[in-house]
Amino acid sequence: MYAFMTQNLLTKRNILFVLLLLTALNLADLITTLFSLNAGLYEEINTIIKFLYLQSPVVMAIYKIVIPLIPFLFLLKYRKSIQVEDYSRIGNREKIKTIVISSIFLAMIWSTIFYVFVVLHNLLLIFFGISL
Repeated sequence: MYAFMTQNLLTKRNILFVLLLLTALNLADLITTLFSLNAGLYEEINTIIKFLYLQSPVVMAIYKIVIPLIPFLFLLKYRKSIQVEDYSRIGNREKIKTIVISSIFLAMIWSTIFYVFVVLHNLLLIFFGISL
């Protein structure tokens, strides 16, 4: 965790880069999922997405676009509050805040990596009929 403060990885530029990449992958997932569901290539196993799709594909699209934005807005708002020069000199409250904000950023990075595989899976299914 200390590397996040000393390396200053929680810059606005880094957060926006991960946000843009995750948004692009999320849109690719949305498009390939809608295509696959409409073409009958597979049945959605995510119960939330399946429920929303059955209500309306537009509702599903809004959900898939808006929900990932929430942690990024949080990160953009609070990222400056954890830039610490000497981690050993801050109190427990600041340490917890640092851990929470850093963990959210790491989770968003992992989510982005996960979406690469989701989109690849969808593309393999659409173009080659291969489901992993």
